[in-house]
Amino acid sequence: MPTKIGECHGIAFWFDLCLDQTVRISSLRDDPSNHWKQAVLFFDEEMKVAPGKPVHIAFSRDEISLNFNIA
Repeated sequence: MPTKIGECHGIAFWFDLCLDQTVRISSLRDDPSNHWKQAVLFFDEEMKVAPGKPVHIAFSRDEISLNFNIA
């Protein structure tokens, strides 16, 4: 939830990729050898935000991409 009046231009996120029952890659790990880091996707247009007003973002995915859109 926003703490200040402003504009939101995108979303930063981390992910877990489960390759099988035992192999998992996480972009959240604090491992220097891990090249997967925080990812950022920018919206097509900015969203006005204000303190106490929830931000609604729709998420979808397919086999090759993740999508976040202002809901």
